[in-house]
Amino acid sequence: MTHTLFFRLLSHEEKGAVLAEAVAAVREGKAVPGIVHSVDPTSFRQIPGAPFAYWVSERVRRLFTELPPFESDGRAVRVGLQTSDDFRFVRTWWEVPPQKILTGTPATTPEEYRRMTFEGKRWAPFAKGGAYSPYYADLHLVVNWERDGEEMKAWAGSVYASNSHWSRNLRSVDVYFRPGLTWSLRTQQGFNMRACPHGAVFANKGPVAFANADDLQSLLALTNSIAFRGLVALQMTFGSYEVGVVQRSRVPKAYRDSNENLAPLAAACVEAKQALGRPDETSHIFTAPALIGGSGSTLEERVASCLAQVAQGQQQLAENQAQIDGIVLRMYDIDAEDRRAIEESLRVDRVREANETENAETDEDDEDEQGDDEGDAQRFGRDVISYAYGCAVGRWDVRLATGQRVVPRMPGPFNSLPVCSPGMLTGSDGLPLGEAPPGYPLRIDPDGT
Repeated sequence: MTHTLFFRLLSHEEKGAVLAEAVAAVREGKAVPGIVHSVDPTSFRQIPGAPFAYWVSERVRRLFTELPPFESDGRAVRVGLQTSDDFRFVRTWWEVPPQKILTGTPATTPEEYRRMTFEGKRWAPFAKGGAYSPYYADLHLVVNWERDGEEMKAWAGSVYASNSHWSRNLRSVDVYFRPGLTWSLRTQQGFNMRACPHGAVFANKGPVAFANADDLQSLLALTNSIAFRGLVALQMTFGSYEVGVVQRSRVPKAYRDSNENLAPLAAACVEAKQALGRPDETSHIFTAPALIGGSGSTLEERVASCLAQVAQGQQQLAENQAQIDGIVLRMYDIDAEDRRAIEESLRVDRVREANETENAETDEDDEDEQGDDEGDAQRFGRDVISYAYGCAVGRWDVRLATGQRVVPRMPGPFNSLPVCSPGMLTGSDGLPLGEAPPGYPLRIDPDGT
């Protein structure tokens, strides 16, 4: 067996000096952990594409021959549609009439959703990548899929040539509206999975992984673990998280083991993410601004309360993620040394991705990269002013803020999205009201006057 020496210097600033020291140590027969790796190159063939994954052990490389790929045992990964004209076919969900948006229940079948598109439900929730957001991210886009995509199919068939077929651009239409896991092809913070709800259509930039309904929450935890993300990263250099990479990544058979509690931990992560996003007016789960839910008699106290709630939610996410990582590492039988190697690799990849995509296209086109320079009080106050105007014109239900109406429970991550958020003033049919209901505490001016 012939071994080759590999030197890993990506995380070192003074690469020349570190390399010289490492070479000198090798000549003296000394080990240089983390920098010098002795590997039989034939071992790389165990990983799809045979990448030079020298920084992990033979044990990790062997996982690709011992464990089944993601694309097996009822699991599948598919790429979606490319509209070729988003301006024509895509809107944000609050731009379109809610009565024309697809929605349903967990029992609604894909065939029933498809039938609805012939009955006036023109707009379908649209998974199209987006900013880094593991476990949960609201789908803020809808796509025109009227009459099972009739207009888009006609357009797609004419884009390249008069005789081309729409399926060249609109892929996987047979699995639209099924729940699954979706991700962004490229983000600066790395691979991340989030829930894709019932009743959604998905894009080429927002592929979806499908599995048995009972497995989705466990897989949501598994695929966001450091171990799975490490296996994904081993197959890549710089580039997109394409469907094939996820299809070929290995899955431990024990992920279905209820004793390991992956599904409840994934559910807890989703709930924490939803709680952090609930004060966002553009979200499907919006109820009221954060400041209204804060405690205290002064503005400063309420701001401090809101910030404490955010910190608590982030801490809960971190604790849940640590438990998930520990469980999945044991499932893969990855030891502490390989964990350190994977963590360093993911950290280096994030830095490199950020540097190389600074001026390149990413899937984070809906993310505000500039940040918010406003103070906390100003930001929370701005949200309250916007909310007050929304209450005055009848968009928001002020009874949620006054306590006259109970705040509803957050929906499950794979449930069909509502056409109106819980914070909106709606009737028994779930659609916006044109006038105040009996006993409503405000006089509504729909025209804002």
